[in-house]
Amino acid sequence: MRSWVDRLFGWVMLVQVIGAIVTSLVLSPLSYSGAESEIHPHVETAVLLGLLIGTPVWVAVRKYPGRRATRYVVACCQMLMGCLLIHVTGGRIETHFHVFVSLAFLAFYLDWSILVPASIIVVVDHYVRGLYFPISVYGVASGAEWRFLEHTGWVLFEDLVLVFACVKGNSLIAELADRQALLETTNERIETEVAMRTRELEVSRRETLLRLARAAELRDTVTGQHIVRVSLLSKLLAEKLGFDEADQDRILLASALHDVGKIGMHDDILLKTGTLTEAERSTMQSHALVGYRLLTQEVHPAFARDAADVSQGCELLETAALIALNHHERWDGAGYPNGLSGEDIPIEARIVAVADVYEALRSDRPYKKRFSMSESQQIMKMGRGTQFDPIVLDTLLDHIEEAEGILFFHRDEQRYFAEAA
Repeated sequence: MRSWVDRLFGWVMLVQVIGAIVTSLVLSPLSYSGAESEIHPHVETAVLLGLLIGTPVWVAVRKYPGRRATRYVVACCQMLMGCLLIHVTGGRIETHFHVFVSLAFLAFYLDWSILVPASIIVVVDHYVRGLYFPISVYGVASGAEWRFLEHTGWVLFEDLVLVFACVKGNSLIAELADRQALLETTNERIETEVAMRTRELEVSRRETLLRLARAAELRDTVTGQHIVRVSLLSKLLAEKLGFDEADQDRILLASALHDVGKIGMHDDILLKTGTLTEAERSTMQSHALVGYRLLTQEVHPAFARDAADVSQGCELLETAALIALNHHERWDGAGYPNGLSGEDIPIEARIVAVADVYEALRSDRPYKKRFSMSESQQIMKMGRGTQFDPIVLDTLLDHIEEAEGILFFHRDEQRYFAEAA
């Protein structure tokens, strides 16, 4: 703030110098010479002394704004300028108010100490000129030796008021600063606590979803770490397709629930080692819809804090529900349960569809042995543009070595489910 006041006085000083010159042209001849206006020697005085007084202020506020020394330079020069204006107007009473206004302006600094040299300059000037050149300060030729006491009294009275204002102002500023510091500290503490709680909720949510996925995996023990491999392959594809880290993480977790609907399948069908009948196959295909309903069912009012919680959604669960419902849809529209085609199928489901089938081809099942890497790629290519999104499939084939690394590291004899979290 004090730098701003410095700049203010720089402009004020410029206006005062111009004002002194104009005043010396217009008023000085009438004040000192009578009724006729003429070019007066005080014009030169106004120009020379005005520049001499103003220059230190302009230099100080330009090079050293905000410094204590700058305030003292401004205070002293401001009062000297007041004395000059009183002189060039021939001691007019109106000009004396410039002194009081200047003191009030100096109080903007909220530094009462600069009022001391400013007041001393005024008192000394009025005393000396009152003795030797009274017409320049009081407008009379003689008998003004003691009038400086009256002006000194008024200056001291204003100083007392301004000192009180400065002290009170600094006290209020200090109080506001303390409050601001306390507020910032409180905000930082709240932000830390919120971040901690958010992190705890995030970890809890992840654990809940992964345990739900684990429950589905335990219903279908023959698939080993199928869920982990599909999730990591899906994240890899999302990364290569340009998804940001948040969306990659969302797809990683949501894809773990792609087969959660198998929880609703009967063991006779889910664990059957032979070929499924048409009725059994139809029932098995319903796991997509079962998973969707499981992940989208509203919170029961008994477990909700308020009415808003009953229908409040979660982006992760919404993504998981879309994947569970649509990961068996085909690009050509021949999939299930809704026969969606092309880009009508959510991109997350298209990604998981590719990851799911490739992982199945490269894994052992009770009813088949795993296919080789080259055989699996050939089978996947046969489904390009019919079963699979061409762009997603090409992304997998372009990064097949990374995909194979995931499958190898998380092969069934290794147990890395926790690391997938």
